[in-house]
Amino acid sequence: MNNPIKLITTLLGFLLLELTCFATPYKISIHKENGLYFATNISINNIPINGRFLIDTGTEVSVINSSIVELTNLSYKKKVTKYADGTNMQQIIVGEAVLNISLGELVTPKHKVDIWDNNNLDIVSVPNIVGIIGGDILRKYICKLTESSLYITTKLSDFSNIDEFSKLNIIYKDNPFIEVKFGLPIATSLFDTGYNGFLEVNNMFLDYIPIVNSIEGMGVVAKTILTKDTCCKAIKVEEFKIGNFSIKDPVAFVSNDKIWSIGTEFFNYFETIFDFPKKKMYLKQISKNFTSSHFYTYGFKFDYQDSDIIISFLWNNSSAEENGIKLGDKILTLNNFDIKKLLQNKSKCEISSLIRTELNKEFLDITIKDASNKIKAYHLTKQKII
Repeated sequence: MNNPIKLITTLLGFLLLELTCFATPYKISIHKENGLYFATNISINNIPINGRFLIDTGTEVSVINSSIVELTNLSYKKKVTKYADGTNMQQIIVGEAVLNISLGELVTPKHKVDIWDNNNLDIVSVPNIVGIIGGDILRKYICKLTESSLYITTKLSDFSNIDEFSKLNIIYKDNPFIEVKFGLPIATSLFDTGYNGFLEVNNMFLDYIPIVNSIEGMGVVAKTILTKDTCCKAIKVEEFKIGNFSIKDPVAFVSNDKIWSIGTEFFNYFETIFDFPKKKMYLKQISKNFTSSHFYTYGFKFDYQDSDIIISFLWNNSSAEENGIKLGDKILTLNNFDIKKLLQNKSKCEISSLIRTELNKEFLDITIKDASNKIKAYHLTKQKII
């Protein structure tokens, strides 16, 4: 090819073809477990990482497990820092490194992350995670979460049906907050994809909320990265509102936390696009009636303690509580599964997934060992508790 103009035209044609064929927005495969979202196709400094990264808008700084440091030969410095999970603040010793993080084909270069050890990244509901993709990365992009994918782009026009959505403001206080109305009060609520519930409200607002119904419990209802949530009450109101949208008969957990939090159950009711750089979110309602697996239940939650799995939380007047199950009881069997054998042969991740499968069934046969070492068997029926 001797004609230079023709050569340049041909090369430009190939370049445009390559750019056209490269799909946007970036599609990152997501694994959803226990209501939380995990990315699995992550690379650090071009080295693929075998493990799950929690997608967490409520975490300010992205985190990697110390085992990744050994795998990738990262150099890092140690530091003592105050770390926030939502508004829960603790001072911990961590490492700090600058690295290239790849979410699928999307590369975030020279990004500063914190390095934690295994103990810091132990969450009972989602064990065996190796890192967190936090708000510091996500806020650079326009993002949309679905059941199986995280879509990331820098152009809102990449979403072809955006005209079907309503636009709301995001308020940034290091993390994304939005205005919501639960009963009467209007409050700013943290949008936290590291929380698998629908809504958590501060107990100081209870005098101003027209409560239709409530239920109480005892124990540790959930465990976040930094804290155990000892929330022991849930309340029901007539309506939840965000923008011009509403959800009927919603139920929220009550907490001592300083702020309200919206979690991933929000996506059961709204298709959501976050335009973090412009501090906007786009909503399209897909359901108006509240349903939640948290409140159609046998009435207990479990946790790992040493070499056992125990009852860590009980709702009052639930099937578990009425049958006589107590906090701290050790679970020996669930339906046909021997817990001791599971602990010997499977990871916490596999066991938690298996237990949740059994807890999704309408009936449950459970054997426990109580505080006096007596073995007792129960047949439980799942029921709506509020």
